[in-house]
Amino acid sequence: MRNRAIHLLAIMSLMTAVGLVAYPQGKQIVLRMWDSYVAGVENQLFVNLVAEITQKYPNIKIERNLLTHEQEQQTIKPALTSKTGPDLIYYQPGPAYINVLAKAGLLLPLDKYADQYGWKKEIPAWIYNQGMFRGRFYGIASRVFFQGVYYNKKVFSDLGLKPPNSYADFLNICQTAKSKGFIPVTMNDKDQWPGFHHAAIFINAGTGRKKVEEILSGQSGWNVPEIARSLDLIKELVAKGYTTPDPNSIGFEDGNKEFYSGKSAMLLGGSWIASNIVDAIGDGKVGFFPLPPISAGMDMEPAGGLGDCMVVSSATKYPDECALVMNEIFSDSNTKYWYQASILPTYSSLDVSTLNLSYTFKMIAEIAEKPMGYNLDTILGPKCNQAIKDGVQELIAGKTTGAAVAAEMQKGHEADVRDGLFENWLLK
Repeated sequence: MRNRAIHLLAIMSLMTAVGLVAYPQGKQIVLRMWDSYVAGVENQLFVNLVAEITQKYPNIKIERNLLTHEQEQQTIKPALTSKTGPDLIYYQPGPAYINVLAKAGLLLPLDKYADQYGWKKEIPAWIYNQGMFRGRFYGIASRVFFQGVYYNKKVFSDLGLKPPNSYADFLNICQTAKSKGFIPVTMNDKDQWPGFHHAAIFINAGTGRKKVEEILSGQSGWNVPEIARSLDLIKELVAKGYTTPDPNSIGFEDGNKEFYSGKSAMLLGGSWIASNIVDAIGDGKVGFFPLPPISAGMDMEPAGGLGDCMVVSSATKYPDECALVMNEIFSDSNTKYWYQASILPTYSSLDVSTLNLSYTFKMIAEIAEKPMGYNLDTILGPKCNQAIKDGVQELIAGKTTGAAVAAEMQKGHEADVRDGLFENWLLK
């Protein structure tokens, strides 16, 4: 498979191979690491990585503490502030997450290690820059992901349906599925974090990448008609009965099960559930398409971004060893483990066509070769994100409008800028 090098979400050549870094064979040290890969193939990924690293460097012991993203968000800042937290943290990138910790002085700037290991030179700029805050480099994002619409191939075939080429086509599919007794689209937001992704999917389809870039670079704001119209699409889809009844009452896992069981024709979801799909219903039984744009002339692109970022506590006693472990985790020789876990690494020179991967994951990898729009929560600040999370809940419930949510997003965004957590993007 050809190297990914197209616009935003390209997976490019890995860093220049760095030879075995000299490490003194003295007293064994213990590095505490928090990560959110708590189960399944993702957990096995880190089991394999830790085994590789500790075999190569026997004086380093890595102790993992497994937490969900929600648990990390609730506990990481107090743990780091008290200096009782981990040395290495597998956290989320962006203004609402690592920037908050960096601003508080809780993360170690890694610029000298970026020079030592060649990270700045070899990591694609769009990835490297999302690990930056106030001119310093703090972490390496580990995975590419995107969001859109999964569809049940058998249901589509039985109903004589094909993936849509326009938003009108998409609505026709919804109407046909509903008339035949299917839930057209599984949508879940009981856990509230899926609302970030729902907003990104519909903003991408209704607004387009260029307008979002104008907002991120400070040339425009979120309180514009295009954003309001995009958010209203969520409200309208629910109001027409084209989604799970009361999406605010169904959790992420239960929503997925609704789709896996064949009750729904489509699922709003992200690339990270590829392995779950294979485990639940078998390989090759599900297809994927970006939500089509609502206006002619707009590109049909999934909303994509970076998920999870490895950073280092400023209180660690072992900064050199932490940087060494980071370099090993993302080394070219270990890329295979990421692919085997159905995770798209952010950069790799590995030809994935040589690997024994599922049909479903190969489909995901091929989609990631193409241009994408933007996921939102990992590039926006905490107050803007809160406005999105609350707003999507209210849109689903029919209690607000897209214009009102867009206004709250802009209000939160301006506060995040004032707080120094969001920095306007410099786009070339």
